[in-house]
Amino acid sequence: MVKFSPYLWIVFGILLLLILFVGGTIPFFLFYVFLFTVTIPLIQNLWVLRHLKGKVVLPQATYYTGEHISINYQLENLSSYYLPYVGIESQIFKSLTGLQPSIEVIPLEPKSNYAKKEVVHLKKRGYYPLGDMQITVKDAFHLFTFTKIIKSQSSLTIYPKSIELDSFRINASQQQGELKVESLAFIDRTRIESLRPYVPGDLLKQIHWKVSAKKTDLISKNHEYRGDAEVSIFMNNDKRCFSKDMTRRLEDKMVDVALAIVHYCLHHQLTVSLYSQSQSNPYRISGSQQGELKPFLEAFAYFSGDGSYSIQQLLLHQIDYLQHRSSVMIVSPYLGIHEGALGIQLKNRHIQPVFIIVSDLQNGSGYCDTKVMAKLHEEGVTVLNIDFQDNIKSILEGTHEA
Repeated sequence: MVKFSPYLWIVFGILLLLILFVGGTIPFFLFYVFLFTVTIPLIQNLWVLRHLKGKVVLPQATYYTGEHISINYQLENLSSYYLPYVGIESQIFKSLTGLQPSIEVIPLEPKSNYAKKEVVHLKKRGYYPLGDMQITVKDAFHLFTFTKIIKSQSSLTIYPKSIELDSFRINASQQQGELKVESLAFIDRTRIESLRPYVPGDLLKQIHWKVSAKKTDLISKNHEYRGDAEVSIFMNNDKRCFSKDMTRRLEDKMVDVALAIVHYCLHHQLTVSLYSQSQSNPYRISGSQQGELKPFLEAFAYFSGDGSYSIQQLLLHQIDYLQHRSSVMIVSPYLGIHEGALGIQLKNRHIQPVFIIVSDLQNGSGYCDTKVMAKLHEEGVTVLNIDFQDNIKSILEGTHEA
């Protein structure tokens, strides 16, 4: 792509008018000198542009939010001509940060190389086709501006970083008017795996009082985990619920919540399944071992509020496959009448639903009907509210315990 300076057109227009309406030797001489002056740098820069090569180099690694990445740019002038002005603009920087990149201007000697290293803070998860590197070349008098796009076939997947939970319990059953805590760790408290010294934070019922009475220090019990337990996580990415989520903060918070639960389950070797959709394509990912986290990370990196189906359609399609008394976590930015009815329907099928409603009060996105929430609480269905500013770890670990 070539752009001509507006002054060039003005001089050309004046000389052309002199030739047409005045004539004579001097106007023609000036016109020929002008053409010669313009043509030589034009041809030279077009030749140089063909011999200007560049590439973008990314380190081969797995990247997570919060980390830094080094992007290396390399530019090579294979011609025998000096370039007084070379501007380098990285669209890759814009893709990763959302900020407008600055244009770096350098001169480039014949048969020389230029290398640049740029460190970018990875703030948001996602898949990023890295885009192009735009090179701008100008002659010494800035009469012409040449643009060359160096295509990059590279892409970068940034995974969300897991929030590690030390415990995760939910209110699941009702007894004497109060909610009794039933552990989502699926601990079988009838089976003791081992004993260990008491550490601050252990529950009172975790202390082995008989053994402790025989010793000078308190002793706590490590219980076995039930291998037949299963957690199903349904993520509501119905696009109608994300109309106000312009900066994708709801999406990111939902991912952080769901990933924390998945990481916890896999760490304790519990079977966990993730249900969601990519546009109109529902999908399911399952795992029970810590080494099976990668497929979940891939799904979370690509997660977007672009779904075609409502959470009711997504869940009811799978309801016959959910295990009796299994736990179903519904992570959603919306809780209304239909979602409340869905929770009661699951409860009546002896499935333990838990609604985790994510909101972004600062930007007015997300919705939770307080009447529906109160009705669900009456029916023994747990509803947790998590705003974008809230600490996920503290809420999931215990602020909602009885």
